[in-house]
Amino acid sequence: MAPKTASSTKRSRSTAEQIRMMVDLLEEVPGLASGRFQRMHSKLEQHKQWNKLAGKLNAVGGASKSAEQWLTVWRDLKNRTSNRVKDINNQRAQTGNRPISVAPLTDTEKRIVELIGDRYVEGAGICRDSVPMDEEMHLVMEEDEGEVEYL
Repeated sequence: MAPKTASSTKRSRSTAEQIRMMVDLLEEVPGLASGRFQRMHSKLEQHKQWNKLAGKLNAVGGASKSAEQWLTVWRDLKNRTSNRVKDINNQRAQTGNRPISVAPLTDTEKRIVELIGDRYVEGAGICRDSVPMDEEMHLVMEEDEGEVEYL
């Protein structure tokens, strides 16, 4: 058995044409891009849709992947695009009238943002970094030097 070389273990990369086609196909099938299940048995339906999508993407030429691998490509693409949007927004929010050093979003990235939505990019906004401590509870803790007394 021959040892595996770096090129034999490396996965083939998706082409730009395959990525554009993936976005086209995801725009045609509502809910597939988000992965949210709306009905009973929709997980099975989504699996069928991803298999169909994989067949179309593999037929184009370029990378040949399973449905699960194409789903991973989509997940990574969403994350990279989301991070790019965050980087652009962070640079725009900086003070000092500095120019933005990050390249603008491509047309494909803009379409991805439309598919995944602002909530995915910006986060749900309902999680707090910390829970504000009730003022009365804070006073009780100070008085008792670390002993917690609930009112």
